[in-house]
Amino acid sequence: MGHPTHMDAELYAFEPRSGRGAGVLSGSVAPYSFGEIFPAHDLAPALARRRLHAWLDAVHWPTDSRDDVVLAASEAVSNAAEHAYSPGRERDITVHAALVVGPSNIERVIVSVADSGRWREPLVEHHAQRRGLQIMRAVTDELRLEMTSVGTRIKMISRPVRQPR
Repeated sequence: MGHPTHMDAELYAFEPRSGRGAGVLSGSVAPYSFGEIFPAHDLAPALARRRLHAWLDAVHWPTDSRDDVVLAASEAVSNAAEHAYSPGRERDITVHAALVVGPSNIERVIVSVADSGRWREPLVEHHAQRRGLQIMRAVTDELRLEMTSVGTRIKMISRPVRQPR
C-alpha cells in the first residue's frame, strides 16, 4: 500500500484510524499512507491520478473530497513532469500521501510531490499553462512550495473532513 511516512507529522496530534483494514501499517506515525515513484513523462499525471484515487477509495476518503485531492496531486505531478527536467533525461517524480486524524476526529490528507530537477520554462506555451498552482491552491486548505538545490517539493493539505465513527 505504500511506504510509511512522517511528513508533516508535526502539524497534527493524530491517531491511527482503527477498524478500516486497508493500508494499515502497524507502528507507523501515519498508518494510512501512500508512496509511489512515477517516471517523469506525459503519462505520469494519469498514472498518479489512477493510483491515488484507488488509495483514497481504499481508505474510505469521502467521494466529494476525493476529486480535489486527486486534482491537486495531478497538477503537481504534471508541473514536475513538464518543468523539472530537460527533455530526454530519465528522472522520477515521488508522490507521498498520508491520512491523518486531528482533534475532534477531523481528518485530512497530506500530499507531497517531489522531483530532483530545476525549474525550466516549457518548450511550447499552451493557453492553459501557468494555472497549476492556482488550481492546487483552490482545491486544498494549504499549499507549500519548496524549491531547493536538490529539487522541488509541493506539500498540500486537504480541506478537513469529519468521518463518521
